[in-house]
Amino acid sequence: YYNTNNLKKDYSKTVLGMFFLGILAGWSHETTTCWLILILFYYLFFYNKKNKRQLWETSGFIGLIIGYTLLIFAPGNFSRLQMQQHTNSIIIAADLFYPKLVELIMILLFHSFLWYFIIRFFLTYKKKDDYPDNFYRNLNIVKACILIAIGSATLIFFIPSRGLRPSFLGLIYLIISVVLLFRMQENAGMSFLTKNAKVFLKIIGLSYMILTVTVSLWCNYKSYCEWNKILSEVNRGHKNHVLEFKTDNVYEYNHILNFLSGFHLTGIPVDEDENNEINKVFSRYYKIKGIKVIRGN
Repeated sequence: YYNTNNLKKDYSKTVLGMFFLGILAGWSHETTTCWLILILFYYLFFYNKKNKRQLWETSGFIGLIIGYTLLIFAPGNFSRLQMQQHTNSIIIAADLFYPKLVELIMILLFHSFLWYFIIRFFLTYKKKDDYPDNFYRNLNIVKACILIAIGSATLIFFIPSRGLRPSFLGLIYLIISVVLLFRMQENAGMSFLTKNAKVFLKIIGLSYMILTVTVSLWCNYKSYCEWNKILSEVNRGHKNHVLEFKTDNVYEYNHILNFLSGFHLTGIPVDEDENNEINKVFSRYYKIKGIKVIRGN
């Protein structure tokens, strides 16, 4: 991509290797890979017109499509939707519109710091011919990452599954975009951040990382201890009645601690309702009648 005059030869092992790597890459993430397929299709179509498309690129692209097809039509995807959402549809239902809208707003707010730099760049950027080498090639990658992030957020909104965890990958693409923009601006001598502002942002970022790691380790260790207490009681062999456990582990429901951890708290997996699907699976696995957890202060 960066040096089209130094193209790799179409060795058979390269063609075959890229095909299988494409399958692995496609069989990875539902809401981002589809946009990557569209971007690569445009890229290959553009280079085919210039007679620069190679066979290993095409085989990798075909593998990507096959991998994504296997991912989307996997039976586990539909059974998971039915279990978690109690629905036979992969499209958002009308009664989920408001919760999904709130979820989308939360994602956009969490990503807003990065969007600030991206939007500010495109408002101040002016197209010209004297930019350094690879400036526009990097800009194309930035646009591709932005498209993937926006497209992923859009899909997350329209499907019934929870979208906060899948939105993390969109965050990664936005980080790639901002890092590339910063490097492009420095190389072009057009950085809009002063040296003091960069130092301040580095301090803020490092402090937030230390805070989230510390809070996550402490709270998740507490959850780990609570969970092992429950498992030790379960393994004692109480088979004939529903086991009830009271736990003081309220860290997972403390919104302040959850925010300070960077939303990385796991908590106790079983629920207060013994008929919850996870509780049922747990009970079958450990061969007990049932289990429920009473959360207290």
